[in-house]
Amino acid sequence: MRGHDDMIYVKMTIEEAAKICGKNANVLVAVQDMEKDYCDVVFEKRKGNDCLEMFEDAQTVVKAFDDFIKQYNIYTVKQDDIFNIAPRGKRKIILLRE
Repeated sequence: MRGHDDMIYVKMTIEEAAKICGKNANVLVAVQDMEKDYCDVVFEKRKGNDCLEMFEDAQTVVKAFDDFIKQYNIYTVKQDDIFNIAPRGKRKIILLRE
């Protein structure tokens, strides 16, 4: 499904998304508290297989990608509509370069 920002969004199972972390590619990861008023997140560099713990408390996983980047948004609170994300829980972000 295309979003309003020309990225393609795909809701995935946790198992499907966790397979990406089996790779030894360099990724950037961040954690955002969705219930706080500020939205600053700091990304840190990791190996793909070092971020498996990010999926431990996942309730919803959304893959968003375009021609330049692929990202996985991992939500700790179940999200029913991936285009209208409820600001609850945490969002864990994994960025991969295509």
